[in-house]
Amino acid sequence: TWKKPNSNFKFPKTLTFSSKEDKEESGRRLFYVSLTRAKRHLYISWPLSGHGKRPPEPSPYVSELLEILGLENAEPKQVPIEVLKGMMESMHQEIPEIKVEDLPKETIDFLLKDFRLSASALNTYIRCPLSFYFDHVLKIPSRSSAAASFGTAMHRALYRMYLPINDDQKILPLDSVINVFEEEMTKMRGFFEDHIYESRMELGKENLELFYNDNKDNLPKNILLEHKIYNAELDGVPLGGDIDRVDLKSSTEAYIFDYKTVKPRSEKLKKADDKVPYGGDYWRQLQFYKILFDAQFPNKTVSRSAILYLGKNAKGELQESTVALDKESQDKVKGWVKEVYQNIKDHNFYAGCEDSDCNWCEFSRQTNFNQS
Repeated sequence: TWKKPNSNFKFPKTLTFSSKEDKEESGRRLFYVSLTRAKRHLYISWPLSGHGKRPPEPSPYVSELLEILGLENAEPKQVPIEVLKGMMESMHQEIPEIKVEDLPKETIDFLLKDFRLSASALNTYIRCPLSFYFDHVLKIPSRSSAAASFGTAMHRALYRMYLPINDDQKILPLDSVINVFEEEMTKMRGFFEDHIYESRMELGKENLELFYNDNKDNLPKNILLEHKIYNAELDGVPLGGDIDRVDLKSSTEAYIFDYKTVKPRSEKLKKADDKVPYGGDYWRQLQFYKILFDAQFPNKTVSRSAILYLGKNAKGELQESTVALDKESQDKVKGWVKEVYQNIKDHNFYAGCEDSDCNWCEFSRQTNFNQS
């Protein structure tokens, strides 16, 4: 266990950090989870010598643990080489396969009776069919994270900010927008560690003020907020979803926007090609939103779609990323929509993605390991 992070180690893709405190806390939680996986004995080790000028030190998390246990001054125990060899050999056990017991066909059909394919469901299935099964068929509830709660508070503040436009052609005053954000954060206080709550509160207010000042002089005249579409179809495939914001530019033209509270991530916007056959998540999402919108408003043209980031880029600015809605991209996503929906109807969702960072694949492996 090293104090300085190993450059070969990468955090799971699902962990994103908006501050140094977030990353440190996530590392601490990861360390805690690792400790709790021990069944009989727990061994914590770090090297006493290395190639540097100074001897290696244990990580801060190990130091904290030793201090809590009153062992900060204890001499580390030297482990005989024979014991180390035995420990290494025991680690090379066969990795359990990803396997989930099929539910009766009638049960799955009942659970899918009112199913409508959304952008989230499409992205989940493409990433991992097994995750789709747990999240969208069984609908296993999960506790909201600090990041998700922060995102909800930011979305609600922006919803209220633009709400007066259609009636008064103006937006909510900045101090009122900030108040909405603070109220929403207070409601979800229990999902945050103390220091993370304070840092997210300040970050949210700072970014909302920046967004407000960037957009207050360029307001749409007609707008649809958190627009729900649940009566759409594509060649018999039932579709549904919520679009964060639709600016109605005229009787025949519309812009589509989706808010993201994370920092800009270029890989999420990649267009489908040979290297990224399904494209990035955000790219697919906006393509899907156009399909959804076209089904409800066949006489309107979506001439622009973009991700509006509420997290600053490297220059300390808020950024927006436009996604081209060309025919080639639309045809690809329409094909995936029909293909994925047919796979869902055929109950083809028991295969995992095999990604070591996938929670549901790991859950399946662990379940099979315990049963064996």
